[in-house]
Amino acid sequence: MRERWTAIGLPVAALLIAAVQVPKGEETIGVATQELDGTIVLELRATTDGGVIGDALIRDRPGDRDYGTVARHVGPIPQGGSVFVKPFRER
Repeated sequence: MRERWTAIGLPVAALLIAAVQVPKGEETIGVATQELDGTIVLELRATTDGGVIGDALIRDRPGDRDYGTVARHVGPIPQGGSVFVKPFRER
């Protein structure tokens, strides 16, 4: 099922990220929304200095291994809204 979401979600994620205007001076890698069941949906974009662009749609459901880490990183998400996702720190 995850592969199906990824295949459908990547073009959608690219369009949504391109349409979001980032506040000046803020660094972001995408946006996060939260579904009614608590699932956090991350629509992310990575770029390289060489011009390579990669888009990802990640769905973290309550109970998933990284759910708590992702929820703490993105912070509170208003119902029906979105928040910008700051870059994750490298380990």
